[in-house]
Amino acid sequence: MVKGVNKKIIEINNTENEFFEKIILYVSPKAGAPNSAKVKKAASELVSNLSGDSLKTKGLREILEQKRRQKKRIIIFSLCAVALLAVATLFILL
Repeated sequence: MVKGVNKKIIEINNTENEFFEKIILYVSPKAGAPNSAKVKKAASELVSNLSGDSLKTKGLREILEQKRRQKKRIIIFSLCAVALLAVATLFILL
């Protein structure tokens, strides 16, 4: 919930985050009154971006996912190499 406290501050009490109880935003004098729909919408967007859905977080998730896939490929390649080596060894021994 976004709540206009006074003409210069927006206080957000429901952060939906276990670590933070409250977010206080200081409104720029250029933005106008904190009670305006435009300012409240901008505050809500800012908070939602901070909640983990931001582009930086998405980029970080993609990087971590790529590293996981790369590790899987390395493990699969290593297992295939060991299996091929075992088959070659059996072929030589027979």
